[in-house]
Amino acid sequence: MEEDLEQLAQMSDPKRTVYVLHDPPYDTNLDLLFNGQHIGSAAVRRFIEQHQPPAVLSGHIHESPKVSGKVMDRIGDTVCVNPGQTEAILQAVMIEIPGYRLKLL
Repeated sequence: MEEDLEQLAQMSDPKRTVYVLHDPPYDTNLDLLFNGQHIGSAAVRRFIEQHQPPAVLSGHIHESPKVSGKVMDRIGDTVCVNPGQTEAILQAVMIEIPGYRLKLL
């Protein structure tokens, strides 16, 4: 995964890119299981620490918002968010970044 993340960094300007990744970063509010164990990706965390994108959206660990009571965390200047569903009612996250444009790679 580390090599794939570095390829992403080369295809874009990480300081101006919002990344949507399946795995959350390790040791955050977004990777907690009911038993309290953190099971996120260390590679994703290193990528965020190194490149400091404005935001990273991830899911995978559906119970984390219930366990931690949070859908967001920060690693340095990066806002990390789990926008996923945890209940029957619709949950969503809206991020507004002035001056940014959408580019599909």
